[in-house]
Amino acid sequence: MESILNNIYRFAAVLTNLFAFSGLAFRSTIYPHLPVSLGEAYGVGDIIDLLFWLLIVVCWMLTVVSSTIACLFWFKVSAKQVSMATTMASVALVGYYYVHG
Repeated sequence: MESILNNIYRFAAVLTNLFAFSGLAFRSTIYPHLPVSLGEAYGVGDIIDLLFWLLIVVCWMLTVVSSTIACLFWFKVSAKQVSMATTMASVALVGYYYVHG
């Protein structure tokens, strides 16, 4: 069980960064070219952007929850690894928020 949690928080932290960079790349390249229908407030680009937000937040939550469980219940888990994974995911979340803005 311990190794499964280690893999989960590492993989979720990497996915958080991957989705954050992909979302920023989408926002800077494809998003301006997607049309918005007349009279509509949002278009397809905004829906895809919202999906990136949701993926980033879900992966961040998975990282925080799994690393907290691993740190609380297994003493063999390195606190440095757990804190690095959580910090990496949190920086991606906050960075995406500020750069996206």
